[in-house]
Amino acid sequence: MIWVSFFKPTGIFEGSFNKFAAWWTAGDYCHCEIVWHIQPIDLMDCVKTVYNNLNKGEKNDKNSKTCAELESVFFTNRHNIQLLQEEKPVYVSFSLLWGDQLRVRFLENIEDPWVSTPEKPFDDITWVKCDNIIKENKINCLQWALSELTKPYNQGAALFSWVPHWGVNETSSKSAYFCSEFASICLVKMKYLRPMNTLHCTPNHLEAKLRLIGREEKEETEENNYESSSDDELTQLEEKINTTVSNKTLHLK
Repeated sequence: MIWVSFFKPTGIFEGSFNKFAAWWTAGDYCHCEIVWHIQPIDLMDCVKTVYNNLNKGEKNDKNSKTCAELESVFFTNRHNIQLLQEEKPVYVSFSLLWGDQLRVRFLENIEDPWVSTPEKPFDDITWVKCDNIIKENKINCLQWALSELTKPYNQGAALFSWVPHWGVNETSSKSAYFCSEFASICLVKMKYLRPMNTLHCTPNHLEAKLRLIGREEKEETEENNYESSSDDELTQLEEKINTTVSNKTLHLK
C-alpha cells in the first residue's frame, strides 16, 4: 500500500516560515512525504538489491554515502531490525526537509507525530491512500527511491515551485529534490499520477490532485456497486418469475 502524508504548519512543523509557505501556496500544508506499507521480505529484497548494485557500481562519494545510509537504517539499527523480524507489514517514509538530505525512516503507532502511521491519527497530519497500484510498480519505484537516498534538498526549486507552469518534465534521477517534487515523481513512476510538471508541484497542489483522484475512484466504485446491485436484483426477479411460471405449468398439468 502507498500513502502520502501531508503536514500542517503546526506541532512539529510550527514556525513562521512553514505557516507562510502553506499560506503562499494556498493551502493547509507545508510538507509531505511518500510512504510504503510493505512486507519486510519485500522491503529487504529491495534494500539488498540497491545495496549490492551500488557496491558493484562506480566508486564515488554518492554511492558510498547511500550505502552507509542503508547500513545505518536497515542493517545496524537494532530497533529497526526488531520491527522487520516481527514479520508484519512495516511503514517506511521518505523525507526531505529544508537544508537536509533525502532520508528514510520507519513509522510506528506511538505518541509521536513524526513517526506516526495512518493508524495513529494526529490533527497535524492528513493521510491520503493511493490505491490500485500494481506491485511491480511499487517495488521498482521503491528501489529507485532507496537509490536516491542522501541527495540534498533543492532549496532553489522549492522556493519557485508555486509558480504556475504547464507541460511535463522527466522523472529521471536528479541531483536534488524538494519534498512534494520527490513524492510526485514517485507517484508518476508508479503510474498513479499522469506525467506532470513535478518541479512545480507544491504539497498543497499534490494534495488537491490526490483528493480529486480519490473522489473519482469513490464515485466509480459506488457506480460499479450500484450496477452490480441492479444486476443482482434483476437476476433475482428473473429467477422469481421463472419459478412462478414453472409452478403454474406444473399446476395446470
